[in-house]
Amino acid sequence: YPPDCSEITCANLKLLPSSAIKTPRIANTQVQLECVLYRHLLIGDDPTDLVLGKIVKVHIRKEILNSQKKIDVVKLNPLG
Repeated sequence: YPPDCSEITCANLKLLPSSAIKTPRIANTQVQLECVLYRHLLIGDDPTDLVLGKIVKVHIRKEILNSQKKIDVVKLNPLG
């Protein structure tokens, strides 16, 4: 996206307030994770950032759960 366009706006995404953190979450998803920074590491001789987060809240759409309240991968239809 061009530098003057917010990725949220350019990708036509909607935001929802989070319940455990200040940062809003993306509404257009089946599962949303609210995370806080656990650790930030620089790795390698030409340092690359490795950012690790701690999940503090999970939001899952009811429509993708099976009768045992677990995520049905077919209903989830993941990209990868």
